[in-house]
Amino acid sequence: MSADFWEEHGELVQAAIAGKGWGGGRAPAPIMKGSIGQIAEHLRQQDIEQIWRFTIVTDSGRHIRSAELRALVRGGDQPA
Repeated sequence: MSADFWEEHGELVQAAIAGKGWGGGRAPAPIMKGSIGQIAEHLRQQDIEQIWRFTIVTDSGRHIRSAELRALVRGGDQPA
């Protein structure tokens, strides 16, 4: 992934219940805002078995979750 990808900003949110919509009382809880690189680093500190609860919503509106999020956290191509 390019350096521009890792520098893109977004917000990390945590879903209350897997597979449910984001409306009403099930709205995701905001965790942090920052670059995708910063958010990925934060997620590396979390229990990998709980990664399904998280989604990165980028400023451009992209949702990074599930297998894509797991690959992002495990990947080693993030620039220093």
